[in-house]
Amino acid sequence: MSARRNAPHDSRRHIDWLERAHADLKACGILLGGGGDRQVAVFHAHQAIEKSFKAFLLFAARQHVDGHNLTYLCRQALRLDGGFAMYLPDCARMGHYYIETRYPTDMPVKMSDEIASGVLSVAEKLYNHVCSVVR
Repeated sequence: MSARRNAPHDSRRHIDWLERAHADLKACGILLGGGGDRQVAVFHAHQAIEKSFKAFLLFAARQHVDGHNLTYLCRQALRLDGGFAMYLPDCARMGHYYIETRYPTDMPVKMSDEIASGVLSVAEKLYNHVCSVVR
């Protein structure tokens, strides 16, 4: 587990996580719509997905779950709500975007407009799903 486990400064309010997820979605959309860096845009979409899951888990389980692995977070959400099953394949596919879109690597990810738009679409759908459950 990460050294940040039970970090005292992470909000325990699900609405705070949803607000940050929304900000990441907006950043992703602005970058993609304005010809910005697709890798940075996809990183923001990944962050939106991660924060949406964390918002749901805080709401449904009253538990803060640390980590960045989308597959793990999706499985935790799936244990509480079967509606997250549809996101598992996308989360597994997008898992490698966390590191590769953030840091220089020896084998960079080729990020097309189509891939970036698809990741944003998944992030928006998941965010809206979580909002419909918690609000």
